[in-house]
Amino acid sequence: EYVEAGFAQPLDELYEKAPWKDKILDATIAQGKYNDKLYGVGMINVSVSGIYYNKDIFAQYNLEVPKTVSELEKVCDTLVENGKIPFALANAPKWTGSMYFMNLATRKGGLEPFSAAVDGSGSFEDESFIYAGEKIQEWVQNGYFPEGVNSLSEGDGQSKQLFYSEEAAMKMIGSWESGTYKADSEEFYNKLGWFPFPAVDDSDADASIQIGTMGDQFLSFNCEGEKLEAA
Repeated sequence: EYVEAGFAQPLDELYEKAPWKDKILDATIAQGKYNDKLYGVGMINVSVSGIYYNKDIFAQYNLEVPKTVSELEKVCDTLVENGKIPFALANAPKWTGSMYFMNLATRKGGLEPFSAAVDGSGSFEDESFIYAGEKIQEWVQNGYFPEGVNSLSEGDGQSKQLFYSEEAAMKMIGSWESGTYKADSEEFYNKLGWFPFPAVDDSDADASIQIGTMGDQFLSFNCEGEKLEAA
């Protein structure tokens, strides 16, 4: 609507001259295009999801950073046995919990099942999505998430409260959270480690794929000529 109303101008020629253009991911540029022209440049919140963990709690129970989902489940089982919540998750907004689904599905089947579901050549009944859904249900039943997880508010800081109070040992969230932790408490920040979501056992999917945000706020311009170039 903005483009068709004349409130955003093509930036392709200016982008080619930009000294920082090689720092912007191709997927970010793709999101800012309309009718094959670039109208918006993603500048904020390029991030990946991963698992922050409390190094003191891991050391207390002799836990090691897991490389596979089965190893992650052993870590979670040990934490539950010792009265700790494995994951500080507040899922009232749903996007927080969706990270678990996306990572599990991608570690199981790679990117192809999602692409096929989107273009209609496949569906969200693919085994990778079924695996992810069933695994999450299993984790709920095993006590890996807080009680009342779907009513807890991320925006009100309820997951951070569990993490900061050390009732929970891990939190999966975007890498933007690092700055928040450091600003809130340097002492707590220094206790934290981070690891990418582990590989699914016996899957040949690429475990280096990162689920994240390629930019969710874009700069567009409502000016032309010298003003546009200056902007």
